[in-house]
Amino acid sequence: TAPDGSYVLIADTNNNAIRRMMIPQDRTAKATVTTLQASPFSEPRGLSILPGGQFALVVDKHSLKKASLSDQFVDILAGSSLDLNNPWIRSTAGYKEGVGADALFSFPSDVDVSSDGRWAFISDSYNNMIRRVDLVSKQTYLLAGPGLQDDPAGTDGVGSLAKLSLPGGLSLFPDGERLAFADS
Repeated sequence: TAPDGSYVLIADTNNNAIRRMMIPQDRTAKATVTTLQASPFSEPRGLSILPGGQFALVVDKHSLKKASLSDQFVDILAGSSLDLNNPWIRSTAGYKEGVGADALFSFPSDVDVSSDGRWAFISDSYNNMIRRVDLVSKQTYLLAGPGLQDDPAGTDGVGSLAKLSLPGGLSLFPDGERLAFADS
């Protein structure tokens, strides 16, 4: 949702696009939906508007991208992405902590951002992890998961000892100290 509540952004996965739905002030009026950005995405799944409302973070295939809401500029912050100028170059799934393109994700499904705009929190679904990205340095960090191989799903633990299974939607609490996420 926009900081002023005037619109919401939609990750249109099947159409490889980000769409904007304007929220009408009149409760009886219909909403207007427009495609904001199309071409630089490949299966966008989750997004979060950065403080200030000028940019959105988008988890897309195996990457985290920063998209301008005023023009068509998209920057890859972390992970691997398709080269849209060369369809033979594919994105790479995997797990690796790193800076920018040296980090790897596997089908991240959601993202939220800290209130100061410094940190992105990501459900790295197929790696069974929750990860954090420093939006200044582009360094990735493991917060939780995947757990030990022989542990049953749902095993509690600290950091990598917490057994996660396809974590999905997530949301940072307003106090910025706690993160809630869905775990199947």
